[in-house]
Amino acid sequence: MFGFRYPAVVLLIGTIAGTLLGLKLNPGLPVLVAVFVAAACFLLYGFLRLPGKYFVLPLSLLIISAAFLNSNKMYQSFPGDHIGRFVDSGERLRYFGKIVKWPLLKRHKTIIACEIDSVSDGHEIVNASGVILVSIGRETTHFSLGDRICFTGTLKKPFTSGYPGQFDYARYLSGKGIHGIIHIADPGGIMILKDQRNFFGRKINKLRQSVLKCFRENLTELPAALASGFLIGETRDIPDDVYLAFRRTGTMHLLAVSGSNVALVLVVVAFLLRYLKLNRIIRLAAFLIVIVVFTHLSYNQPSVIRASIMAAMLLIAHTCYRRADLHNIIAAAATILIIYDPGNLFDIGFQLSFAVTWGLILFLPHINRLTVDRRMNQLWRYLLLIISCSLIATMISAPITAYYFGEISLVTAISNLIVVPLVSAAVIGIAILLLVYLILPAAAVLPGIFLDRLLELINLVVLWFGQWEYASTTTTSFSAVYAFGLLAGVIMTMLAISYRLLRVPLLSFLSLVVIIALVMILFPTSDKNPEVEIYNLYKTQTVILNRGEGVVLFRQDGHDRRESFSEDLIPFLERRKQPLPRYYIFIESRYRTENRLNKVSDKGYDLDFRPRQIDPKGIAPSIWELRSPDADNSLDSGYTFHSENGLVAIQFPDSVQVLYAATIENLKLYPPSKISQIQSYFVAIRNYAEIRQINSLPDPGKAILLLRQPIDLYHDIDGFVLPGPESPIIVKLEEGAVYIQSENFAPRQSL
Repeated sequence: MFGFRYPAVVLLIGTIAGTLLGLKLNPGLPVLVAVFVAAACFLLYGFLRLPGKYFVLPLSLLIISAAFLNSNKMYQSFPGDHIGRFVDSGERLRYFGKIVKWPLLKRHKTIIACEIDSVSDGHEIVNASGVILVSIGRETTHFSLGDRICFTGTLKKPFTSGYPGQFDYARYLSGKGIHGIIHIADPGGIMILKDQRNFFGRKINKLRQSVLKCFRENLTELPAALASGFLIGETRDIPDDVYLAFRRTGTMHLLAVSGSNVALVLVVVAFLLRYLKLNRIIRLAAFLIVIVVFTHLSYNQPSVIRASIMAAMLLIAHTCYRRADLHNIIAAAATILIIYDPGNLFDIGFQLSFAVTWGLILFLPHINRLTVDRRMNQLWRYLLLIISCSLIATMISAPITAYYFGEISLVTAISNLIVVPLVSAAVIGIAILLLVYLILPAAAVLPGIFLDRLLELINLVVLWFGQWEYASTTTTSFSAVYAFGLLAGVIMTMLAISYRLLRVPLLSFLSLVVIIALVMILFPTSDKNPEVEIYNLYKTQTVILNRGEGVVLFRQDGHDRRESFSEDLIPFLERRKQPLPRYYIFIESRYRTENRLNKVSDKGYDLDFRPRQIDPKGIAPSIWELRSPDADNSLDSGYTFHSENGLVAIQFPDSVQVLYAATIENLKLYPPSKISQIQSYFVAIRNYAEIRQINSLPDPGKAILLLRQPIDLYHDIDGFVLPGPESPIIVKLEEGAVYIQSENFAPRQSL
C-alpha cells in the first residue's frame, strides 16, 4: 500500500530497522563509520543520477546506517567510564551531572533523569558517563531541565520483574539507556550547582504553577487533580482508586496529553489572533512558540511531542500552500523522535500514541465512508464518529497493553463513548476557566462552579464502570508474538473493508486462528502448575511448591525498598486463576513478616493469614496459613513443618519431604542422616566461596542450588563439572524464573 507516495514511511521503516540492528549487533565503531560513509556516498550518487522518486532509497540506507550507529552507541558501546560499573557496588558515592529530561512528578515522589559526567568517592573525582534515575522521596518542583546537580547515594539496579505477566521496569529503563537508580529521601540532599536552570525553564515552571494555582483556587480537590491531568498530564494528586478505575476502563489515555489537547490550545490561540492583522509568517511563528511552550508545560510526554510535531508540520505546510499528507507527517514525527532518542522506540507511551493515531488516520475514513450518510443528522454523525474512534483505539491499543501490563479492559469501547465527550467538554471548560482567570481572576469562580460539577460527573462515571466485575481481565502469558498476531489481524480486517484483494488473506488468517482455537479446545494441555516454580526479583527469592494445597517459601533482603510480597507475589498468584497456596513460609525475622502481612491488608486484599508456627524469639523462619472462607480449615491438612536455624523441613500429605536452607552454613546444621529421608533440598548460594563447596554437600544429587549472584559456572569456577545424575541442579536466579516439572523434586537434568 505504501509506495513512494509515502517517502517518510520508507524512512521510518529504515529508522526502526537500524535501531533494532544496533540493539542486537555490535560490529565495531570502525565498521559502522565505514557503512555510514558508504551510505552517504551512495546518497550523493542518488542525488546526481537517480530519478527523483527513487531518491528515497539511498536516503533510507543513510537513515538505516545513522540509526544503527546511534542505537549501537546507546546499547552496545559502553565506554570504560560508564556509570554501570558502580551499580550494586554498595559504595556511597557523590555524583555530578545534568538533568536531561523534565522531572516527572508522581504521587509522593519525583523522578529525575540525570546524565552523569563525574563521580567522587571523597578522595578523588573520576570521569563517568551514562544516564541514571534519581528518585526523590517526595514531590518537588525545585529542579528543572538543564540544571547541573550533585548528590550522594548508592547506585542500585532497577527493579526487575520475575513473575510472569508483570511489567519489567528494569527492561523498560534499559530500553531507554538507563542502567541504575538512586533513591534520595529529601530534595535537600541534591545541590544545584552554579549552572542554574535556564531562563526558559524558570518561566515554564512559573507558568505551570500558575495553571495549578488557578485549579486549586476555583475547583475542589479531586476536580482540580483531574483538570491538571486532562490539560497537562499532571496526575500526582489523583487518588489511587480513581487512577486504577481509569486504567480498568481503558480511559487512561485521557490523562496523557495528546493531539486533542494540542488542537484545543491552537484553536484558542487562533481565536485570540483572529482580530490581529498579522502576516502568515508571524502567525506561524506565534503558533510554533505556543506549541513549544505547551509541550514543555506538559513534561515532554511522547504523546504530546508526537502531536506537537504533527501540528507544526501541518501548520508549516498550510503556510507554504503545500498539501499535507498525514501518513508522511506521522511517519516523519516518529522518525525524528527515534533518531533523537532510540529509546523512544521502546517507550510504551510512544508505541500507544503512534499506533492509535496511525490507526485512526488509516481506518477512520474508510469506516466513515461506509457508515456515515451525508443526509444524516449532525448529532448522529458525531455519535458515529465517536463510536468509530473508540472501537479503533480499543482494538489497536488492546494488544499493546496486554503485552506490557497483562491486562485488557473489557468495557473500554463503551466507557470511551461516554467519557470521551465529557472530557472534551471538560477541556473546553478548562480553557474558558484559564482565560477568565487570566483576564479577571475574581470572575473565574463562576466557570469554576460548572466545571467542578462536570469533573465530578466524569469521576462518578469512571468509578461506576471500574466497579464492574468484568471491567478488565488479566492475561498471564501474552507474548510479543500474540501482540503482533492480534495487531496483524486487526489491520487486515480494517483494510479488507476497502480493499478486496485483502479479503482472501484475511479469511485464511481467520481460518487458521479458528483451527488453532479448536485444537486447543479439543486437545487441551494440562493446566497443572509445574511442581516447583522458582522466581527472583532482584533481592527477593520465591519458591512455590505446587503439591497438595501448595507451599510458598518467601525470602526478601531487608534492604530492598520494594515490598515484593504484597506488590508482586500476591497479584501474580491471583492472576493464575487458581486457588492460592495454603501455606507461606517466611525466611526472615518475625517483625518483618508481620509488617508484610499488614501491608497486604493495607492494599485491600481480603486474605486471612493465621500463624501456624512462629519462633517466640522471632528469629527462626515462620509458617503462616492462609484461611479460605469456602473450606473447612479445622481439618488436618496432613502437612507438617519444622523450622529452626534458617532451615525449614516440610512433609507433604503424600509423605514427600523437602528441605529449604537459607545458607550453606544453615544446611550444615541439619543431621546428614536425615538427608537420606528427603527427596530434595534447596539451598541459597551467595558467593564464589560457597559455590566451591558443592562437592562437600551431602547427597548432592538431591540439591537444588539457588544462585543469588550471576556466576558464570563455566569460566569462573575452576574444575566445575556439569550437573549429572549425582550432581545438584543449578538455578541461576538472575536469569529469571525457572520451572522444574517432574514426578519428584529432584529431576536428573541440568537447567
